Amino acid sequence: MRKMPSHEASEWLIANYPRDSSELGVAFALLEHLSFKRVDAVALAEHYLRGRVFAHAKPYIVFRKLLGLARFFSVMGRLVPESRRDRELLLYHLGPLLAEAKTDRELAARDECLTRLGAEQLGKGSPVPTDAQQRIS
Repeated sequence: MRKMPSHEASEWLIANYPRDSSELGVAFALLEHLSFKRVDAVALAEHYLRGRVFAHAKPYIVFRKLLGLARFFSVMGRLVPESRRDRELLLYHLGPLLAEAKTDRELAARDECLTRLGAEQLGKGSPVPTDAQQRIS
């Protein structure tokens, strides 16, 4: 796969490990060891992260590394789960990543993502960093 062009590698992953695959962990393991052009990395993130919240943080960590923090938050802000329970679980997994935001661009993308997730309405006990709680309320 490393010798494939970025677009071909992303298409191969999606074809061989669709988001409903029972072997999705293999796809995330492969993603950890590959690099993609920005457009392909975003397409992969949107494919794998759309419509579901994972029971663990690994997929989010993998895509944070592929996309960079600001772009990752931008993608996550477009993939807001419908149910409150799913949004709470997603925020739980994103907690450590939310705290990583340092630059103005990262902070702005994080805050926009939190606003779209409705973080200010999810109440106490959420993993939203204190500075973000103040910025989005």
